[in-house]
Amino acid sequence: MQAHFVVADEIEVLKRGEEIIIFNAVQVNPIYFPVGGNQALDLLAELKKMGPISAACLPDFCSQEAFDFFCAHFLIIPEDSSKTIEQKKCCGYEMAERLSFSRSVYLLLTHSCNQACIYCFNGKNTYQKHESLMMSEEVAFKSLDNILDSIAEFGKLEIVFFGGEPLMNWNLAKKVIDYCNNNLIPRNPGKQIAYHLTTNLTLFPDDLIEVALQNNITFLVDIDGPEEIHNKTRPFINGQGSFRTTAGNVEKLIKAGLKVSLRATVTSYTDSLMMDVAKTHQELGAAGCAFVPLNPVDSDIKLLDLELCPSPQKYAEGLREVFHSGIWPITSLYPFNEYNHRLQPSFKNPWGCGAPIGNTPVITSNGEIYSCIYLVGNKQYEVGNILMDDFPRKNVLARMLDIVNVDNRKKCRECSYRYLCGGGCPIGIFSIEGNPKAPNELKEYVREISCTVSKTVLQELFWNLAAGG
Repeated sequence: MQAHFVVADEIEVLKRGEEIIIFNAVQVNPIYFPVGGNQALDLLAELKKMGPISAACLPDFCSQEAFDFFCAHFLIIPEDSSKTIEQKKCCGYEMAERLSFSRSVYLLLTHSCNQACIYCFNGKNTYQKHESLMMSEEVAFKSLDNILDSIAEFGKLEIVFFGGEPLMNWNLAKKVIDYCNNNLIPRNPGKQIAYHLTTNLTLFPDDLIEVALQNNITFLVDIDGPEEIHNKTRPFINGQGSFRTTAGNVEKLIKAGLKVSLRATVTSYTDSLMMDVAKTHQELGAAGCAFVPLNPVDSDIKLLDLELCPSPQKYAEGLREVFHSGIWPITSLYPFNEYNHRLQPSFKNPWGCGAPIGNTPVITSNGEIYSCIYLVGNKQYEVGNILMDDFPRKNVLARMLDIVNVDNRKKCRECSYRYLCGGGCPIGIFSIEGNPKAPNELKEYVREISCTVSKTVLQELFWNLAAGG
């Protein structure tokens, strides 16, 4: 019985003068035409009119070479491939069921912080800031025992020291590292453990450099831009600016040979100054530069002022400007580096990030486990409790997957970029879209910023790939 083929239903076309990029939105493997792209589109249109065709009996106007070329790039696909795609929609639940090859576990060493950032996502109630909570050794060690058991053989566990400000409980971080080196690694020789510290770096323990060098700790530090901007958005609790303290400590780490990446939360203060932010990060000697648009809700589901949110249009323009400046390579520039690895044949991500499949568990000081740092304290998204040995709660993950899956969301289903972006960061969906207290303007911002980021970054990467980048 002869196999039959059809032209794919969802073909996306990017044009820039005579240059054309064509790809199948469901199975991406783009073709770049410096010239002649319109003829290819005309040929595909004629083939589509014919309906199913046999590879052994092609119409006269289509050569075997053209047919094979289109098949290799999924512009022509087997007639029954849609059934295969439908069958794959459950793969998220299968991923939640099986051992993970890689997980990043966030240990909230403390729920307290010495800064008063104007957009802090650590809600006063859910993070219980007034309690000055500190994680105990028992919770930390048991967390790592349990989470490491959920990692497949030869898999990797990244331990992220988080908070609050984790350096306020630096002694526990050192005990965790000793426990891993002396107990977990010898018991699990096939598994890798890496250490990462997300910090405002206004504190600097005497042995920080020594311990970090010995254990290859990487750092992510928040620098929102030049001194004047950073001091407005990330002051100390007493209102004083923190830029010089953080910048000075970043310099110490880099001089010692440690890898420090810098991250900026983009707000209305900086959406027109993103090149200045990128240059500041470069001048400080960072290994990476990250731009993350403000998520206008904290873990208490308290909504932030819309006026603090960046303009999606200005944010997109800023991303393009930084990208085309070339001062940061793609591999060191977020979100471009995150999306760049997705431009491979048949990549498919319907969920945006690893949170809905349990790959970014956050452990609170009392052992509760949430799927994301923004969801701490939100009981409907609690995916386990270390003291109950029930991670991951598959029913919670299954519900989260249903909510964010682009195949289940009307606007996403109609978008050709849905499997490359996965609907963007899902926090807006969990905390804002269904929130009756959220004004429509804020809901619109969440949707627009997500789509703007994804399409801007992906289109720039497509053209860069076409140019041989």
